[in-house]
Amino acid sequence: MAVNYKLSEYVGEANAVKSYKLCRQAIYEIAAICKQLHPAFDFHIRPSLHYASFKNDKDDLYREFQLRQKNGFHVDWLEPGDVQDMFGFTTPGAILSADGGEVDAYLLTHALLKSVKRRGHRIFSNTNIRDIAYGKHQVTLTTDAGLVIKAKKLIIASGYESLKYVPGKIAEIHTTYALVSEALPEKYLWHKNSLVWETAQPYMYFRIVNKDRILLGGKDDNFHNQHILDSTIKSKTASLLHSFSRKMKDVPIKADFSWAGAFAVTKDGLPYIGSIPKRPNTYFALGYGGNGITFSAIAAEIIRDAIMNRKNDNAHLFGFNR
Repeated sequence: MAVNYKLSEYVGEANAVKSYKLCRQAIYEIAAICKQLHPAFDFHIRPSLHYASFKNDKDDLYREFQLRQKNGFHVDWLEPGDVQDMFGFTTPGAILSADGGEVDAYLLTHALLKSVKRRGHRIFSNTNIRDIAYGKHQVTLTTDAGLVIKAKKLIIASGYESLKYVPGKIAEIHTTYALVSEALPEKYLWHKNSLVWETAQPYMYFRIVNKDRILLGGKDDNFHNQHILDSTIKSKTASLLHSFSRKMKDVPIKADFSWAGAFAVTKDGLPYIGSIPKRPNTYFALGYGGNGITFSAIAAEIIRDAIMNRKNDNAHLFGFNR
């Protein structure tokens, strides 16, 4: 998501702050959902460090800090010495936020699907939809195998592939790269296993996974087709390791796994949630950007209320007509 003061230029300060507060609230809602699963699923509240990549970024980042602090967010401003002591690298300045979350999104997705299945619902994987017919009172879907599905309401939440169902261009698709390191001794880890990311665009981010490994990502570029060359992933992995090692000079990081993926980005960094006139009885949960997990919780509440004909005071923030 664009930082608050820049987002304010798109949607106004009140709406920008409200969007951020909804994301913060979603972190704790997801934590509560994880506790309710059987068995309970691991979710960790973590601090989040947003650091200035360059000297010229410091003033804007401090302005962001002031805006968040004014609006009740739990943030601290860190000077270069503070960051060096707590994280082991130098930067012109940084925001340390208390409100961050860490979860294995892949495993959580499967845990949620198992919970849905236990309630008597059916799940069909590897089922491609060939055609969708939008009617006044129902939606009819046809699979590649020729099977027909009829539903009163349809929710489309298939990431960047959902763009083919939305007229016009609402987002750009990028390719991103990531790796997980080999296990490291605890002495190389940093303050409270914080989530760390920078102001540069595209930004680099890193965090601790499985208690002793580093997940490192970034180096985004224009969208490739789905068959990204191994040589491209290899070169991006080397570039990520180089950038990380320049920042965290004392950490002997080595890649154990590396991969690439696609994601969509909107102009204002916000998701698109709701419906459009050309697709009756259909709702979209398009959590584009870097906050898709929190956006999913927001989308679930907005779409639930829409289907049940209940007013949702937040729907306009993420609608297609904003």
